[in-house]
Amino acid sequence: MQLNSDTKNRLFYLLLAVFTAAFALYLRSIWQHLPFFINIWIGDFLWAIMVFWLSRIVFLRTESQKLTLSLIVFCWFVEASQTFHTPSLDAFRDTTLGGLLLGHGFL
Repeated sequence: MQLNSDTKNRLFYLLLAVFTAAFALYLRSIWQHLPFFINIWIGDFLWAIMVFWLSRIVFLRTESQKLTLSLIVFCWFVEASQTFHTPSLDAFRDTTLGGLLLGHGFL
């Protein structure tokens, strides 16, 4: 079976997203051994990269600059959502998937 270039690119971006998430979870498991500066910023940095990889799967042919600008706005909304706390939302944030998608709060 021959894959077209779009499918290959989407698979490549999916692999990058999975690797980024796995790397972030690994770093989270050894956080106490990392320097303070890395602990503060690495989670947000890797999350933003993972969101970019995942968005490239959906918006494969969109220019990177346009996609990046729209993702900045998306990230601002996610950060703003961290100011809202309800029991069900906090319970979702306490799961691995919820923590990866929404974060836990401002650190």
